[in-house]
Amino acid sequence: MALRHTRRNRLLLYVTILFGLYVGFVSIASRRISSTRPWDEPNEYSPSEVVYEARADNGKHSPDSAMAGRSPGNASTSRSDTFTHGTIAISNSLVNSPGVAQQTERAVAGTSRALATSKEVVGSTRGVLAQSQTSPPSQDATLLETYSVSKLEEYVRNNNEAQTIYNEQRFPISPEDRKAQLVVVIQVHDRYRFLRHTLENLGKARNVESILLVISADYVSSELVSIVQGVLFCQAMLVLSPHTIQLHPSSFPGTDPKDCPARITRDQAVNSGCLNAQHPDMYGHYREAAFSAIKLHWWWKASFVFDKIRALHDHTGWVLMLEEDHLVSPDFVVVIGLLDTLVRKERPYVDVINIGRQKPTGLFPGNGFTEEDWFSVFNNMGFALRKPAWETLRNCSKTFCDYDDYNWDWTFQMTPWLCKQYKWKTLAMVMPRVYHIGTCGIHQKKGQCKPDEESAKVLNIFKTRSTELFPTRLEWSGSTRQRTITPKKPNGGWGDVRDHNLCMSIVS
Repeated sequence: MALRHTRRNRLLLYVTILFGLYVGFVSIASRRISSTRPWDEPNEYSPSEVVYEARADNGKHSPDSAMAGRSPGNASTSRSDTFTHGTIAISNSLVNSPGVAQQTERAVAGTSRALATSKEVVGSTRGVLAQSQTSPPSQDATLLETYSVSKLEEYVRNNNEAQTIYNEQRFPISPEDRKAQLVVVIQVHDRYRFLRHTLENLGKARNVESILLVISADYVSSELVSIVQGVLFCQAMLVLSPHTIQLHPSSFPGTDPKDCPARITRDQAVNSGCLNAQHPDMYGHYREAAFSAIKLHWWWKASFVFDKIRALHDHTGWVLMLEEDHLVSPDFVVVIGLLDTLVRKERPYVDVINIGRQKPTGLFPGNGFTEEDWFSVFNNMGFALRKPAWETLRNCSKTFCDYDDYNWDWTFQMTPWLCKQYKWKTLAMVMPRVYHIGTCGIHQKKGQCKPDEESAKVLNIFKTRSTELFPTRLEWSGSTRQRTITPKKPNGGWGDVRDHNLCMSIVS
């Protein structure tokens, strides 16, 4: 009886050990399968789908812990961070709570070899999650609002030098594919309500996982860093302009206390001895930092993306220029691909492609396009260019930087004409794939901010015309539009030689 009892206990022990190992390895396998991205499955356009994480802790975290999950040493046993893209979820609950390793340890307490093997597998899985982001060295975005100006400047320098690409391991890309990768650049100030709508909508686009998203900001905050690190649907990078009012609150390119008031006469300015008395704009007005900052940011952003980002050193693809209050259609990546094919095969002379239009008229077909001379009033939203067009602009930097117009788009239009008697050629979609929802900003009153309402209107357009989205081919929709480009009278606001010199130094 005693021998039979001993054999039964030994058999139960073996069964317990085997069951524990089975549970442990099945859980690990399930985790690996659930984190596999369905590359061939198109994203469904659903207005209710959540595609990026707006962190509830408002940036109270370091770049090292964001997005990729907590590092093993800081894993919390009470919080489960779940990252969602469509129906695919990667959850930290497996490694942050009593899970595989602990369950296996209890089940195989008498089998140290099996336990060591299980822990090794769990550790390797945990390491993949922790390393899915590579953060700038010595960066901590937790308390950016408490930083001194000099410390903020250091943060900006370190960020731009690091050039961190978030999600690089989640969405790997070969060096060859990187050359032709679509780059989407969003220029941001501080209207984060609009930016969230823009990002949420961007993440619903088909094939968006193939892009590199670059968010360029001229105001840095914990909230901004949190938003960027919460992007889950593609590779993403944050770049920060160093030539900002925030970093120069009482000196150029901000407003120096000794600067001339904007609306005094030149005689009054000379008599007062203010700094820029000799350099009003063509209308006699003096520099206003808030207006100059937008053009400076656009120029710096373009220069940094085309000339400074190391990952794009050999880039030959399109760079789509957006702003924080632009919503894209769910097929914008597909449409840019069709335009790209058209340019490469039939119209190699085209400089710019446009998927947005400031003043759309009529219900043109969803696959229609025209060939036009690029004109600011119509083409300054949702346009993309490649490195040759940027090199044309950079080679005419003196013209761009001296042109007395605080609007970057009018300056972009006039620069090649004044410099080389040349007009940008663009292929433009007649049905816009980019819409503007910015009802407030530097030109509008703050009380008019209604991003939720404006976003809903645009989404309804996409829904109403959904059958015209995702064309398989493009069709010509009219004759080429030749516009007369003559040296128009600039809008002013860019007469200060300090702006001219700084603008030139950015590309020197």
